[in-house]
Amino acid sequence: MVSSYTRDLTCLHTDDSGVCWYINTEGGLQTYDKLQSAVGLCSGVYRVLGCPTNYRLITELYSRLSRQEADAKVYVASPRVGKGKKATAAEALSCISVLHVHDSLSQHWHAVTSTSFNNYLLLSSFKEEGFTDLVTTVYGHHCLSKHFEFIGVPFMFAMQLIYLIVDPRWFLSTTRPARMQSVEAYFGLTPAAFRKSWDARVSKKYSKASVRSAFLLDAVSHIDSDSFIHTRTAGIKDETERVRQACKLMLGYIVRNWLEELGLPGYFDADKFFINQVYRQEYQYKFRKT
Repeated sequence: MVSSYTRDLTCLHTDDSGVCWYINTEGGLQTYDKLQSAVGLCSGVYRVLGCPTNYRLITELYSRLSRQEADAKVYVASPRVGKGKKATAAEALSCISVLHVHDSLSQHWHAVTSTSFNNYLLLSSFKEEGFTDLVTTVYGHHCLSKHFEFIGVPFMFAMQLIYLIVDPRWFLSTTRPARMQSVEAYFGLTPAAFRKSWDARVSKKYSKASVRSAFLLDAVSHIDSDSFIHTRTAGIKDETERVRQACKLMLGYIVRNWLEELGLPGYFDADKFFINQVYRQEYQYKFRKT
């Protein structure tokens, strides 16, 4: 038995076999097939975890509610709210049905907008098809495509970075929201963790964080040498530290601009971020000129 049902709250979760579940009026689990029926969806609040099995559900649910012009909102949270990506449908729904959207976990819950819809549409397409023409087309409508182009990150690496992060707001601290330590730690960019990743290239013994930092290292190596990512770190003599700083710079640029695109102002300041005036002017011309 899972937690009690609330009339204007619908919690949904798709299991590994592709079956969507919800909590019925008796507080038990039941399959949810309304997205495939002609019956209109109910108004109210919908909660879904932002894990790979739910990417298609998020896009289909938001699209259906938008077409109906229903008085409803879809909220998506980090999988960590629902006991992680490997939680069963019962475990996930039990967690998200008792958590108030705007309580102490509010930094994890965000209403789906047209911008985040495009993000989940891209994630869903990439999960199901990999690198295809369709994914390339959907990527062109993503809020970050122009930012990856600006710093010269190839599409293959840009797509994988989006897939690894999913939503940058999940990494924000409630006490120090301007800091990037959480997302940097996730990618193994602390000095000690990065050194282990650097050494793992020889030993081939990778942790999850070192796999992610190795990915960033590879991505940075494919950026043109005249990019500010490389020119700004060129004076660092220690090669390991130079590459770590380049990875931090690329990640910080992407995450901060992503947060801005999601409607959180103040995360990216071109005057502070760009030391070189040429790059600053290029950025302001490309993104801020009206």
